Amino acid sequence: MNFFILAGEASGDLHAANLATALLHAEPSAELTAWGGDHLRKAGAEVTKDYEELAIMGFVEIISKLPTIFKNLRQAVDEILNKGIDAVILVDFSGFNLRLAKRLRKKGYTGKIFYYISPKLWVWNAKRVNSFKKYIDAVFCILPFEPEFYANHGYKHAYYIGNPLMDELSQFTPNENFLTENQLVQKPLIALLPGSRSNEINQVLPAMLETVSNFPDFQFVIAGVKSMKSLIEKQLSAANESLPIVYDQTYDLVVNAQAALVTSGTATLETALLGTPLILCYKGTAVSFWIAKQFVNIDYIGLPNLIMQKEIIPEIIQNDLTAERITNTLENLLQQGSELQTMRADFEHLKERVGEAGASEKAAKLILGLL
Repeated sequence: MNFFILAGEASGDLHAANLATALLHAEPSAELTAWGGDHLRKAGAEVTKDYEELAIMGFVEIISKLPTIFKNLRQAVDEILNKGIDAVILVDFSGFNLRLAKRLRKKGYTGKIFYYISPKLWVWNAKRVNSFKKYIDAVFCILPFEPEFYANHGYKHAYYIGNPLMDELSQFTPNENFLTENQLVQKPLIALLPGSRSNEINQVLPAMLETVSNFPDFQFVIAGVKSMKSLIEKQLSAANESLPIVYDQTYDLVVNAQAALVTSGTATLETALLGTPLILCYKGTAVSFWIAKQFVNIDYIGLPNLIMQKEIIPEIIQNDLTAERITNTLENLLQQGSELQTMRADFEHLKERVGEAGASEKAAKLILGLL
């Protein structure tokens, strides 16, 4: 049985790898081709295109990259059709993946198309459920309210599997020597998680770096993505800072940090589930942010807040993302007061709501059963 998996960014690569592992455990003879990264490679997939060639975020950025996007779509369709793929598994990354599903069906692809990690249609445009009705055989949701959303819009093939982050977290064993190995024993740590996309780093990291000098008693450490190494170093140089950067050790950094500044995305949920106090930071280009405001119909952008349906972590967004605002908010967290105690209690409730590990295994069994 031949599978094609497409993960267009770092978090998708991680979750896709866990699913790939579960598929190979349940069906050892399966052959996996993928567009993704190192996690999928290690899981046993043949990666034929790296996700860093695909990752684009923001309306303006997408427009400027349209020729590249169309080229990638053609390549993906050709590869799937030429390799005799039995089932395609699309992982998040809806702007590209839904277009790929549409093109595949129009080109006559008759295999199954599954969607692993539902795109947040309830944020943007519920009408896109129509694309699932036309092109997607089943969607696997990681938020408990999503299957009901799909059902209310006439799509009956949405399954709640739990959150795949719990799979990754359950496998994490803290490195007891992390601090000494990285020479980080002088001061308590503040973790900076600037994101895995170039536009995130360009927009968010400068404000984070401006905050550093306001906390001389703390050591700020950046959790870096290797593909963004040169860009992070460029931002450090522009800010005249020389902070340590750790790669492939984000969880260890987070659990050893007193607090974290985290770019909006999956990392906010990971940090909260690890129990480290955090502040969500986000800034897009002015045009992209204006366009987004015309469509977004939610009160929060952070996953912990969305899941709990209230603000359990502070969100500093767009023009509010300044060193002064970050400093004031971070000082409140570091004071070990009632705000921090409330946040920690909310994190425990968040863990209960997200549920236990096993999402990858559930999804793999459903996929094989549907085939």
